[in-house]
Amino acid sequence: MSSEATRASSGPAPWRTTLGAVVRANGQRLVAVFSLTTIAVTAAFVTTGFDLQTLLPASFGPVAVSPLTEQVEYNRLAVEIGLLAGVVAAVLFVVPHLRRNDGVRFRRARRPFAVAAVGFLFGVAVGRTLVLPATFEMFADHVLDVDAAVGPYWVTELGLFFPVALGVAVAFPALAVGAVRAGLLPRLTTARHRTSAAIPLVVFSATHAPPTPTAFALYAAPLLAGLGVGVAWLEFVDSETVGRYGDE
Repeated sequence: MSSEATRASSGPAPWRTTLGAVVRANGQRLVAVFSLTTIAVTAAFVTTGFDLQTLLPASFGPVAVSPLTEQVEYNRLAVEIGLLAGVVAAVLFVVPHLRRNDGVRFRRARRPFAVAAVGFLFGVAVGRTLVLPATFEMFADHVLDVDAAVGPYWVTELGLFFPVALGVAVAFPALAVGAVRAGLLPRLTTARHRTSAAIPLVVFSATHAPPTPTAFALYAAPLLAGLGVGVAWLEFVDSETVGRYGDE
C-alpha cells in the first residue's frame, strides 16, 4: 500500500509535498477541528464578556485606549482570536499524522524548530514591550492622535495581534528550514512555492490589521521579510538541504 506522500507525488501540483498529502488525506477532520475550535473560543469570549483589553501590553501608552463599548467590535475581536486558536488546533491535530508518515524525519529538524519557538516568543515579547509602544510614540510625535484616527477597536486590535505578527516573522526563517529538513516541504525555490508560503501571511495581515494601508504594511512588511530571510537561508546557508522533493 503506497504512502500518502507517494500518492501525492503523481497528483496535482499543489499537493506534491508530504505536508500537502497529509492535509489532503485528513482534510475533512482538519476543517472540523479548525471550525469547532474557532467557534468554541469565540463563543467563550462572547458569552463571558472577558475584557480583552486586559491582554494588551502593560506599556501600551502613550495612547489612551478607550473602553470597547460596541458589542459588534468586541465580537469581531473574539472571532479573530478564535481564528488564531483554530489554526493552532489544526496544527496540533496534523502533527501526529505527520509523525506517522514514512517521509517525515522530525529529528533532522529539532534544532531549527526549537529556534523557531524561541524566536516566536522573543518576537512577541519585543513587539509588546518595545516595538508597539515606540510605534505609537512615533505617531504621537507626528501629531497624530491614533485613538481618534482609528478608534479604540482598531487600537486594541493592533495591541493584540501586531506582536503576534512580529513573533511569526522572527520564527518563520527557522520554521521554513525545519520544514524542509524534516521533509515536509520543498525548498521554496520556485515562484509558486514562495507565493504559496506568502498567502497565509498576507491573509493574516488583511484579517487582523486595521483596514488602512499603513496598518497592513505594518503587519505584512516584517512577515514577508521573514519569508525572504527563510528563502535566503535555504538558498545560501542551508543549501545542502533539499528535503524529500527536488525543485519542480
